[in-house]
Amino acid sequence: MHHLSNTKAERTPVIENGLLFSCKCKACLENWTILPKLESRLSQAEMGKLGTLLSKYQSHFREHKFEKASTFCIEYLKKMDEMKIIAPHRNYEIASMALSSCFWASLQ
Repeated sequence: MHHLSNTKAERTPVIENGLLFSCKCKACLENWTILPKLESRLSQAEMGKLGTLLSKYQSHFREHKFEKASTFCIEYLKKMDEMKIIAPHRNYEIASMALSSCFWASLQ
């Protein structure tokens, strides 16, 4: 159950009845929407500041250079934070998932 793929209405009964706790994460407390419905707008200036960081992540990830790939995700997220673009925003969530994928892939 993840806030990006399941609505709060879908998550709550599974968590409360199946896992026997009440989730208090920010996504549940603020009722964040699923990934396809998240805000995704970025201005030209914002896109310019982010540059090609995610494509650099992708090329390094494909080459199995997971540590280097993670640096591009971290830089991307820092730039988003500086611009006050934080979760829940589609690009922020995608960059967060990309960073997570680097850590998981490095364990293989």
